[in-house]
Amino acid sequence: MTNAILQTALHFRDIGWSVIPMKTNEKKPATKWKRYQKRTPSESTVRRWFADDGMNLAVIFGAVSDNLASRDFDELPAFQEWEQEHPDLAATLPIVETRRGRHVYFQTTPQSVSEARKILHKPGNGTGAIHLPQGELRAGVGCYSVLPPSIHPSGFQYRWIREPELPMPVIDPAIFLSVKCYREDGEYREDGGEQRLLKTVSNDGREKQKNSTEIPDMITYAIEQTALIKPGTTHESIFLFARHLKAIPEIAHAELPELKPILQQWFEQAKPGTTKRTFTEVWFDFTESWGKVKYPIGEEPIAMSAEQAAKSELPEVAKNYDSPEVQALIAVCRELQRAAGEGPFFLDCRTAGKLLGVEHNTANRYLRGLCRDKVLKLIEKGSQQKRRANRYRYLHPI
Repeated sequence: MTNAILQTALHFRDIGWSVIPMKTNEKKPATKWKRYQKRTPSESTVRRWFADDGMNLAVIFGAVSDNLASRDFDELPAFQEWEQEHPDLAATLPIVETRRGRHVYFQTTPQSVSEARKILHKPGNGTGAIHLPQGELRAGVGCYSVLPPSIHPSGFQYRWIREPELPMPVIDPAIFLSVKCYREDGEYREDGGEQRLLKTVSNDGREKQKNSTEIPDMITYAIEQTALIKPGTTHESIFLFARHLKAIPEIAHAELPELKPILQQWFEQAKPGTTKRTFTEVWFDFTESWGKVKYPIGEEPIAMSAEQAAKSELPEVAKNYDSPEVQALIAVCRELQRAAGEGPFFLDCRTAGKLLGVEHNTANRYLRGLCRDKVLKLIEKGSQQKRRANRYRYLHPI
């Protein structure tokens, strides 16, 4: 019997994609994959990984796979809307059918990925998938996607609607962000094309306009990201849901009564994980969380500090180190201290490692070294049980 997943993995490796094995019951790599962000695995390694056809398969994006990228549409209507706007591309690019939507594959350039991140107010040198209201853009370093014929944890099998043909078109990711460059100075703004708008009435009787498709999509995304609750984490999930809603401009300043129907939708989805709580108890938790949200999702202090650090001049103390990663870490810590004011700031080694593009053990070694050099001071050690990061203070001028 042919091992289909092995043959597929070998095929994509041969065309220059960096492939890795995935666990079958969850969308997580079955091996350490950081090294394969820089070099493709050997044929013998691929054969060893997929000797058992029970594995799933994924591809790593970025330069290691000839600047491969993907636009993930979580919902079919979102893909269909893009398809109508770009019929030529939709008829050309490789497309995968997923459980609920589509993955569209394309090649791009590092420069256009950096520009796309800047358009979305992300660090141009950032890593990982970029979250969008209707899915994700997976491009550049630090992200991967499951490939056919892998099996989703639900039992759905991914399949190619159109398989890749080389050479693939090189595409600007901005096409998938609904943005175009209109101004001579190169600044980007939202597409000025016609939108479907929903008219509502403000408290003073004046008409307001809201996008009738975008806001429900954002709410649906917020629910999907937070409603799968593990035992003992209901309060954290409610707080995270509040942060997602705060990131939607039309909802961020809503009065609590307006949010009750939205929370009801969340409660129905989350009910299997909150069987011991009534909606009233969840509502009370939510109203408390709503007032405590300081940073909407996507505006975490660390992400914002990393973006600011990339724009700012390097701290003087950082110039004493010849490691670009250590220099970047010092710059981020300075910005975190600025955001924290007089108090210490939180930072864990896994988050630091992700920002720097290094293993968390390496990031932890950097942090310890900076404490010994009196660039940082460890104020309080974190706890995995309490899900709390270390607290540091930056000891140099900010």
